Amino acid sequence: MSSGPAWATARPPSVSAAVVSAAGRDCARWASLSDGKWVAAVVMKGSNKPQTSPFFSNAGKLVLLRPDGTRLVKVAEAPIGHWSQGVAFSRNSKLILVGNMVEKNLQIFEWNGSALKVSGLAIKLNGGSAAVRIADK
Repeated sequence: MSSGPAWATARPPSVSAAVVSAAGRDCARWASLSDGKWVAAVVMKGSNKPQTSPFFSNAGKLVLLRPDGTRLVKVAEAPIGHWSQGVAFSRNSKLILVGNMVEKNLQIFEWNGSALKVSGLAIKLNGGSAAVRIADK
């Protein structure tokens, strides 16, 4: 028998399907805390499409989800950059980093367990951020 949060061990096992179902169909990446208490999902919303595309959106979104048994429930969302690809929680789960390919930065969000705040801060990069991870201790 698998151990872990119910939403991640439900049968049939389809963690990505649960995240996409709760966050949105254009979900590019997602990350969860090791205890499974929160899930952060990056949804591109067509921000990677040409401006002439009927599917274009001028921003993606960061969606915070919480487990409720074997499903995930949306609790917060915030606008993000374009063609966003990576997401990670800080070790203390109070910050969330989102990698934006077009802006070539890591956008920083504050999370207190109930409210998601756009910090207005970003870490500039020399290239697009295709993936993000916080190193283990």
